[in-house]
Amino acid sequence: MVRVAGKRKRWVIGILLAGMIGLGAGCDRGSTKDNSTVTAGPTTQLVGNGIVRGRVVFEGTVPEMRTIANQPCHEGSTPLKEETLLVDGQGGLKNTVVYLEGGPEIGGLPPTAPAVLDQKNCQYLPHVLLVRVGQPVRIHSSDPTLHNVHYDPQKNQPANFGMTGAGQEKTVTFKFPEWIHVRCDVHPWMSAWIAVVNTPLSALSAADGSFQIEHIPPGRYKLVTWHERLGRQEQAVTVEDGKPVELKVKYAGS
Repeated sequence: MVRVAGKRKRWVIGILLAGMIGLGAGCDRGSTKDNSTVTAGPTTQLVGNGIVRGRVVFEGTVPEMRTIANQPCHEGSTPLKEETLLVDGQGGLKNTVVYLEGGPEIGGLPPTAPAVLDQKNCQYLPHVLLVRVGQPVRIHSSDPTLHNVHYDPQKNQPANFGMTGAGQEKTVTFKFPEWIHVRCDVHPWMSAWIAVVNTPLSALSAADGSFQIEHIPPGRYKLVTWHERLGRQEQAVTVEDGKPVELKVKYAGS
């Protein structure tokens, strides 16, 4: 250990303290601005054999999904169909977010594999992307044309960035759970939702409305469903090990 005496000792200590204060301030600034800094929550692994599965159905007159001319997009682009309410022949409702609230404390680190939102033929694919808080989201463009990716969430950091050609991409993360509407101002019919949730006990309904959530610890939960046009619904559910819970979630139309 080096000994420093008198005024020089006080001067060295002062420099060290100033450096520590500056370093602390720098860390604070970084944590507020860096969108990749995420509080992951508890690292508890899911322990349970519970299953909740079922179908989300739409009851009522299904509105017609309009045809979008998709011009100008790029050479060879084809017309598109609106995707805000997709119902199959048996009433199955696609793109409904399903997740569990309450029950035992759960968490775990978010997946490291990125979820991908593509821009292809001037359409976002998929129309609804389900991700975890802190999970990388890779926004990609497969189109040889200009796009801008624009979203203005309430809790997370907004963004508006351009992509000028096929193969370009940008990776983002979200710190807080919410429903984020993504659009393209160049092609105003382009619309998608990024559903950010803070639980691994979640699923997205398939084309026939089916969903399944696995590895659920036993307990009492609130089953929450959310659809971009039909909103949020809740119902209580009790999960036991080895006893699948079968549910039908109904949304009513006019």
